[in-house]
Amino acid sequence: MKPEHKRFEGDDFTELKNLWLRVFDENEEALELFFKRNKTSFVPYCSTSNGKIISALYLLPCTLNGENAHYLCGAATAPEYRRRGIMSDLISFALDDAKNRGDAFSLLFPANQSESLYRFYGRLGYAPGCTAAIRKMTRAELAALAKNCGGEPDFESLQGQCFNNNFLLWNNDYIKFAEAYYRVYNASSVSCKAAFAIFEESGGAAEVFYSAYSDFGCLCRLLLDNSKAKSFVFTLKADSPLLTHEKPERYGMIKALDKSKKILNNIYLGITLN
Repeated sequence: MKPEHKRFEGDDFTELKNLWLRVFDENEEALELFFKRNKTSFVPYCSTSNGKIISALYLLPCTLNGENAHYLCGAATAPEYRRRGIMSDLISFALDDAKNRGDAFSLLFPANQSESLYRFYGRLGYAPGCTAAIRKMTRAELAALAKNCGGEPDFESLQGQCFNNNFLLWNNDYIKFAEAYYRVYNASSVSCKAAFAIFEESGGAAEVFYSAYSDFGCLCRLLLDNSKAKSFVFTLKADSPLLTHEKPERYGMIKALDKSKKILNNIYLGITLN
């Protein structure tokens, strides 16, 4: 019997959570946060066989240059049902439904930047049009730029001021969720009205894997005051003014759900999940 593909409806996410934990090395507290904080906004899809969920994925709403879009995550198939084309069919079903609901673009980040996953999603029509670049700065370099700043951030406004265009715009609730989610994995976050960042420290270095700011000097001050790291590694939008000779790296994929929409290059996904 062929699996049935459908949008998941209901309030009991137990089967979905159990499948996620079988497939991913996820902290249960982080998983609970995902479902608790996003259950009124994400759109879950699943494949079932004999009434049992065997595959699932989630579409998280966002916008890209003012157009409705989504970020596809949590794509998981039970090990005993893999290599049967189930996930490919489920993705096609979910994207058709998303297009009917008005989404213009679908975006995703293959787990661990896996080459095989890039090929898999490429066969489904996704293109590697998302990029980011890495810049390493010393503590002294940050100190030379640092400015004092206070207040509370408006995350949506900061994203617009920092990235300008060609980026996934996440709403305030999602950013607050991501902050709590990464805290479970021992990441730290800092914020003021002009800057926000999430970072991890290891071996004397701080990896600033997401930041948005209207004044980079304020971000420098926040990081210096909240980290003892000797160096800071920033993941940045590929056209960031902070970049000098750093080259853009492949950092996710995009698919236009409407063939009349042009697929853009150098799109910045921003904050994603583990």
